[in-house]
Order: sequence, then structure tokens, then C-alpha cells
Amino acid sequence: MCGQSAVVRLRWMLNAVDQPWGDYGTMLAYGMTDHLGRDDAGRVRLEHAGPFVPPFFLSGVVLLNDSVKARLEQSGLNGFILRPVELVRIVDLDWRSWDLDATDPREYPDSGEPEDYLLTRPHDPSMAALVGPVWELAARPWREAQEADFAQALPERRSTLVSDAAADWISERFSEWVRLLPWSPSVSVAEVGGS
Repeated sequence: MCGQSAVVRLRWMLNAVDQPWGDYGTMLAYGMTDHLGRDDAGRVRLEHAGPFVPPFFLSGVVLLNDSVKARLEQSGLNGFILRPVELVRIVDLDWRSWDLDATDPREYPDSGEPEDYLLTRPHDPSMAALVGPVWELAARPWREAQEADFAQALPERRSTLVSDAAADWISERFSEWVRLLPWSPSVSVAEVGGS
């Protein structure tokens, strides 16, 4: 049975901030984790443009860099575990040097498909080294996370819920990449625009 504190405590759902250029900007900013699925050890496999990767972002799951990992571990927040992410395809594409206010990106993939920013370029080990370690933030289902600052919404497992304390911590640092949507157990992901 779910304790009342879980319902009251977890009041926010994490969602990605819209990026310029629609799906093209989303692919460049957040990359992909669904294309290859997890590896045999259960690790998320990330495909992303480098050298820039946001410090804390959503790409099917919550991902963060080494610096954020250290700060989160010292934050006093609870209810999460951090798992290493496999950087399977980090490509050399410095899209952050483009005019981010332009109507269109500087270049489109030849196919017209946003994922081909990544899939048509080779993995660059030196770019992956620049990106550095990336971590998946994992949490238990919200019904089992009565006193947690992080949990997963069910049945939509990929939606991460946070407490007011976690929401404050995230919004103070990462509002360029993550927005917070009000959540309650009676509201579905589709109703709040989750992805």
C-alpha cells in the first residue's frame, strides 16, 4: 500500500526543454538511448553529438555528467542510484557553434531524418573522451518510494518524478535542459505533455 507521503512528496515530473529547430534540435541536444537499447549488462547506450553534452538532461532516461554526479551525491537528496552509461556513438558535430536563434539549423542530414545527425557519422573516441563519463539516474517506482526525492511514474516507467527539494535543486542548476511539470498519481504523462 502506498503511504500518503509518497503522493504528497513527489509532485513534479521531469521533462526535456524544447530546443531550437524542433526534432533536429532535440536530437542534437539530447541524443538517443532507445535506438540500441541497453547492453547485456543493462547499461544505457548513448548516441550523441559532441563535444557538448548537457550536464543534466533527458534522453529516454535521466542522464548526467561526472561533475553533476559528484554534486548530486553531496546534495542530501535521496531515492536514486547512478549507473554508468556506455558512450557507443559520440560523433564530432559542434552544433552549439551554430546560430541557435536561426530559424533552421546550419545543416540538415542528407536523409532529412534527425537521427542521421548521429547515425551517418562515425563514433569518435577522442570526442567521447572529451564528453567524459555519463551516468543514468535510476529510481524505484513511486509507490515504493515513500520518502524518496526521486521515483519513477508507473505505468510510464520512463517518467521521473521528484520532490519539491529535488525540483528546487534541479531548476536552480539545469532549467535550460529540464523543465518541471506538476504531477499527481491521477494525472497521466500524456495529460501533462510528458515525453
